[in-house]
Amino acid sequence: MKLTVVNETIPDKQVMRALYERDAFGNRFRSWSLDDLAAVALPVGLMYNGRPGVRLPRYAEPLETRAEIEETCAAWLALGCDRRRITVSQSDRAANTGRLLQGEVMRDENYLSLTYTTVDDLMRRALAAQTRHAAGLRAVLLLRGAMDAASWDTLREIWDRWPSSIVEFSVFDRGVGSLGHNTIFWEVRDY
Repeated sequence: MKLTVVNETIPDKQVMRALYERDAFGNRFRSWSLDDLAAVALPVGLMYNGRPGVRLPRYAEPLETRAEIEETCAAWLALGCDRRRITVSQSDRAANTGRLLQGEVMRDENYLSLTYTTVDDLMRRALAAQTRHAAGLRAVLLLRGAMDAASWDTLREIWDRWPSSIVEFSVFDRGVGSLGHNTIFWEVRDY
């Protein structure tokens, strides 16, 4: 797939995932295709590159055994998922705890608009348990107070390239991911 950014927007999840895999959004957890699973150390999480149209069981949850992975994949395939769009993600046990702040942020007429949670759980469950909003200077102070300097710089670089994008992130209480910064940028999207 050729990576193109049209009018400095990311048109769909496939382009976004391809950019993510090429480290365009900075710090991330490593990921592989299902075909590479045999060479990957456990635990892992399963992700889906697309919109399945249904809620996927065990999405992004740490899977400890090959049997759990096979069972989860079988369930997703039975729900109509395309096997080629299932990805295996690094799931460091340490990175499944210690979330300080997570959610999504975008530029708007208030400068920044932040939807976030401080619940330490997978983002979907954490936001269901607690959803907060901040705008303008308050959003900046929350982000800068939680992110390390490299993560804040990365967020600004993302917006330099994709100024209208919504950025989904998790900030941890320590360095994680490929670069060892304290923030993982999960998605950058305009769709």
